Amino acid sequence: LSYPHNPTAAIAPISFFQQAVAFCQKHNLVLVHDFPYVDLVFEEETGKKRAEEAEGAQGEKPLLDRHSPLAPSILQADPDKSVAIEFFTLSKSYNMGGFRVGYAIGNAKLIRALRQVKAAVDFNQYRGILNGAIAALTGSQASVKTTVDTFRLRRDAFVNALHRIGWQVPTPKATMYVWAKLPPAWAEDSIEFCTQLVETTGVAASPGAGFGKFGEGYVRFALVHNPEILEISVERISQFLHSA
Repeated sequence: LSYPHNPTAAIAPISFFQQAVAFCQKHNLVLVHDFPYVDLVFEEETGKKRAEEAEGAQGEKPLLDRHSPLAPSILQADPDKSVAIEFFTLSKSYNMGGFRVGYAIGNAKLIRALRQVKAAVDFNQYRGILNGAIAALTGSQASVKTTVDTFRLRRDAFVNALHRIGWQVPTPKATMYVWAKLPPAWAEDSIEFCTQLVETTGVAASPGAGFGKFGEGYVRFALVHNPEILEISVERISQFLHSA
């Protein structure tokens, strides 16, 4: 599992995780939860909570309680760590993409097994990256709030621009993505839509079919540019839709 979710930006409630944990306990299954977007939640009450944590950090206090009311941790549903293990990466919250650094918390047997696999498959990052990760986790969390605010501005600019051209997409409550249902003319070929879009306009999107058969009929937009560029991209999308 992975919520907040890529590509759909969906958020799962704690009740969903409780059902998943109960199912895995009943059938003796391991429950793995990838949690990279826990901080990229845009609701105001969550933003206020994060700001208060950042102000109280003062460069020393670690931000250990990562979950929010809207983005619960799987370990809230499995506090005894009976079947669950959860992964967090510093790539999103701390802009450390490419450094390949993160951590896992969960069932002790699973952690030991993970350590054995990691020892055989690869090696640790060099100490400079590890020291950077320690500084990120134990220092002021103000930069995390800045990152969230940045993606909120991008989300609002992009979604509002799509609405203005008549493409009604839901406003995501989390992540750095917009999951958009394709117009009827393209509903059965997201790959062709994305291919023609990038060839014609230079705007790149990910076809929903690339995420599995149930993704067909959708595209994923990544909010990786500033609001001005995102609004220009929507203008080009509008021209493409009217010319197709």
